[in-house]
Amino acid sequence: MQVYDDGSTAPGWGGKTFISKYRKRGFDLRRALTMFERKQTPHALVMRSVSMICIDIDGKNGGIESAAALNLPHTMAETSKSGNGYHLLYLVDDTWNPTFGFDRLRDRIGWRTGIDIRAVGCVYHYPLQRWNALIPAPLPDAILIDLEQTRDDQVARTEHITRLRQSTDPDDQMEFLMIQSTIQSKLDGPIAAGKRNNTLFAIGAEMKVAGITGWSEQVYNRAVQLGLDDAEAAKLVSNIDKYGV
Repeated sequence: MQVYDDGSTAPGWGGKTFISKYRKRGFDLRRALTMFERKQTPHALVMRSVSMICIDIDGKNGGIESAAALNLPHTMAETSKSGNGYHLLYLVDDTWNPTFGFDRLRDRIGWRTGIDIRAVGCVYHYPLQRWNALIPAPLPDAILIDLEQTRDDQVARTEHITRLRQSTDPDDQMEFLMIQSTIQSKLDGPIAAGKRNNTLFAIGAEMKVAGITGWSEQVYNRAVQLGLDDAEAAKLVSNIDKYGV
């Protein structure tokens, strides 16, 4: 899929609209590659269209050290746009869902320090990025199990908050208000400098699910207060809106 000059992509790759656009060849790889070769126009791989995931390593924020601790097998990889990180692609044993594509796993921003998981979202490729010559290796079982557990825990948490939010039972309403208060206190509390992005993403995702009024503005302001510049803070909020469950 083509990437525009401002870094955005065409809409339609999300779960609810993906299959309709996919059937209309809206994610045609040949077209994107042709534009890339002719005009050096960047493109994005929609991960839910392939039975793979991308381990996105940010070298500026501790990702190299985190990845080293995982003892990852060699696989197909490319350098990141910044040149400070890597995109590692691993095969996942998945079954095509006729509504959502390959969706066994979910994107996880801040899965480990400096490491994001792209399983259904987009992975961008710009002209300066370089590939190695390897083929994709299977995702290690330990990481697959971890990602599935993370997915299940997050889904259960989201379903619980949603149920409380919609309930008319006074006890449920009280519990929901307490959850909102707890989440709000996390945003206002101390956040370690080395974990700003990951912590703010997790808190922002919870605020979004809990329906806390003005969550995006609050997260943006807290991010700036903690030292992120305007662009980083805006990107953080955008990621929460896109990937926060």
